[in-house]
Amino acid sequence: MRTAETAPSRPADTAHDARDARHGRPAVLRWLGRLAALLALILAFGLLGLLAGLWHVTHGRRSAHPTCRGCRRRRRVALAGTSALAGLVLLGAGMATDQLMNGPGLPSCGPELPTHTTARLDGSGTAEAGGVWLTARQVLTAPVSGLARHYVDDRGGGLCKGDSMTLAFMPSAASESSFAVGSVVLTRDKSEMREKGQWKALASHESRHVTQWAVLDLIGGPLAMPVLYSLDEALYPDSRNHFERAASLVDGGYPHPEDFGPRPQWAKVGVIGMLLVALGWRRLRWSSRVLAGGATAAAASQPGRCPLHSRGWFRLDALDGTRPHS
Repeated sequence: MRTAETAPSRPADTAHDARDARHGRPAVLRWLGRLAALLALILAFGLLGLLAGLWHVTHGRRSAHPTCRGCRRRRRVALAGTSALAGLVLLGAGMATDQLMNGPGLPSCGPELPTHTTARLDGSGTAEAGGVWLTARQVLTAPVSGLARHYVDDRGGGLCKGDSMTLAFMPSAASESSFAVGSVVLTRDKSEMREKGQWKALASHESRHVTQWAVLDLIGGPLAMPVLYSLDEALYPDSRNHFERAASLVDGGYPHPEDFGPRPQWAKVGVIGMLLVALGWRRLRWSSRVLAGGATAAAASQPGRCPLHSRGWFRLDALDGTRPHS
């Protein structure tokens, strides 16, 4: 049995606790702060945020280097960004609640729209809008939908209500395409489509997008759908886009492509590549030192920095010397 003298220490935890004690933070406040951070992660990033928060509680404080300036700065930036996104989620949810409770009632979209059905995620057909799923879908998309409806109201757009979504008419919109933002579908008032009886098909198509929003909101938060859609669109544009195919190309008015293979839009791919390199710059730099120096280089660091935030490609930059970090 290990005694207190021989038990391995956890320096990161000890340093964090000592810093909290130095600042006079009681243990209760520390745990309340961690709980608030976990809630912010869930609001901002859904189930993935929950997993990340649980990992941070169990491993993150031990893996973080307590004296690294880069780690502390990254933590502050991540906390600020997560808090801002969680704040927007709460703001949107508040707007949606106020619109539901106190806002003016919206007119019905009329018999042209399938107001009592919701489309399946895979685009295979429609199913009756069961109360539980329909309510869950509206709740999951409420923050984004509240912000979208506020935007439409502010721009003077017209709104009508169906049971499965809200249709927003934006005659001044630059794009003629319809697209869903949460459970709000923004479109131009295309009288020619109404005359041709295509509104029902378009509504079924957009309802499937609303379902995609709801599922991805649950998994990854409000940014999951636009981020994944944009990544897919960069490689599989227009009719090749997997989200559009799942929502039915026919109902959405998309032409059937000759094939469904990738057609990269190189300008978008280049921008995405530069963003990925910028996000992974430090890890690439650290990997170059590991390739050049092996396991010893993986643990080497500069004073006041962890190995990941230490500078130098293929070897550490010479400063005041280096020290091993474990």
